[in-house]
Amino acid sequence: MRPLSRSIRSKLFLFSVAVFVVGVPLLIGYSSGYRFDTVLTLAKTGGIFIHSDVGNTEVFVDGELVEKNGALLKNTLVQNLTPYEWYMVEVQREGYHSWRKYLPVGPNIVTEGTVLMVPEVLPWLQVAMVKETMLETATTSTPFVEQVATTTEKEVVEKEEVILLPKEVYTELEDFFANPSRGDFYTVTGTTTAQTADGIATTTDVYGYVFPEWIETVLADWGTTTAQTHFYERNGLLTWLENGNVHARWLKETELPPFYFCIPEKEEGLAVRCENEQVIDWENAIQRYELFPNRDDVLLLQVEQGVYAVELDGRSERNIQPIYIGDVAAFHVTERGDIVVQNKDGVMYQTNI
Repeated sequence: MRPLSRSIRSKLFLFSVAVFVVGVPLLIGYSSGYRFDTVLTLAKTGGIFIHSDVGNTEVFVDGELVEKNGALLKNTLVQNLTPYEWYMVEVQREGYHSWRKYLPVGPNIVTEGTVLMVPEVLPWLQVAMVKETMLETATTSTPFVEQVATTTEKEVVEKEEVILLPKEVYTELEDFFANPSRGDFYTVTGTTTAQTADGIATTTDVYGYVFPEWIETVLADWGTTTAQTHFYERNGLLTWLENGNVHARWLKETELPPFYFCIPEKEEGLAVRCENEQVIDWENAIQRYELFPNRDDVLLLQVEQGVYAVELDGRSERNIQPIYIGDVAAFHVTERGDIVVQNKDGVMYQTNI
């Protein structure tokens, strides 16, 4: 075999040097998390972190299975994603409504998402009051009283559709539906008034929140019947019902709002762009809303068709999952986290998620 000529060896040597000079930095950059973005600019990769309170799920990104979670380790981190792109994330579990969300990824930023997954079938049980007075005031013979108690227990066990509540608890529910709450603050004391250029007036000394001006009227006259008297405040996030829509506003001017108010921004010196307010605009008027049990980022909305769970996250189409479909006059989330609906005949039903 004839040896390679000097010119060919020189060319091969120069080619090897070029590959080394170009390839090694690319390899180091790749291992450090850099990728070419949509305009072929080398940029740091990003990731997606999914919070979940549901275990035994499957997580998909753009249709590809990336993780199967167990009963204890429920959260998911997906790394090395090309920045300035949107990814379809889907979380599934048999027997639950799936959660789907398009999420944006920025360079060297982990985008967060919080799963909303409600069971497809919820066990709704009719609410009734324990007939203690009937047993206490019975004037018939003892055998009859025992028969009443035995029949009541047997009926509950066999039907499995009735929850017997103590009188005081049942009465609290009746009182609520007769005079439903219009919302609450975690902090309403120590308020001061200071008119600003945009018409916002009421603030709290404790947290320094800035509240919309109409809330001052509500606090001064809790009996007001204006359309803007249904509201909740949780740690700086204010939600309220106005003209059939639910508004959410971040009140802490010195802090970034929750992650679902922000998206990565491809502008020099700006990592994310955040909005201070979002609106849930239903096709029909929203009649009432409350916070989802143990969640500040999910609302329960009462509309003409029933009660639905709706996430505040408006970065892409919101996940909407049914809670109770049918005739609903009102609903309430109890301090224990139970959801109680009352139909137009006054009958109450309860479930727990």
